[in-house]
Amino acid sequence: MRRNVGRQRIPVALLVLATSTACASSGMTVTPQVGAYRPGEDVVQVSRGALNGQLDRGHSMAIGMTAEMGWLRGTVLYATGATISLDEGVFGKDQIGEGAMLGAAADFVFRPFGSWPIQPYALGGAGMKAFEYSFQDESLNDLFASDRELALHYGAGVALMLGSFGLMVEVTDFLSVEDKEFGRSDAFLTAGLRFQLR
Repeated sequence: MRRNVGRQRIPVALLVLATSTACASSGMTVTPQVGAYRPGEDVVQVSRGALNGQLDRGHSMAIGMTAEMGWLRGTVLYATGATISLDEGVFGKDQIGEGAMLGAAADFVFRPFGSWPIQPYALGGAGMKAFEYSFQDESLNDLFASDRELALHYGAGVALMLGSFGLMVEVTDFLSVEDKEFGRSDAFLTAGLRFQLR
């Protein structure tokens, strides 16, 4: 059975994009991105019937979009097709499901070298992330929660601007905040094309 959190996560992503679009007339920079998603160490030990081993989440491809205006930025990142495997030790790993993750955040961006063509930067902010899992064996659906989580969003990157166009590479992480404590991290390595709107 597939637990669907799409209806919960779509409004957040739309809000970030809609806010950014509304600012386009003020000189916004938009960046479509593609890259890789790496989940944090999210391991569950399972022993149910014939299943006996360790469950873990795998890497997957990621896509996203950012929109900046001055030192404010909106970020939306999505990863799908992340495999969930059962590690049975000497018997190897078997794929038993798939997972998807959506992250959306509002960030502050710090660029120490202003309008230089090469611009290293750091960013930090907060937002949410939502998960969705699908298992071949429905009895495993309770092992990973399909839900939303508040998260800190931070990272660093470098951009090369050539007039109104540019390139960027960055690493960011969504770090869960649960009961006033830090939880699992979900990291993204992405590259993108920057377009400055007039």
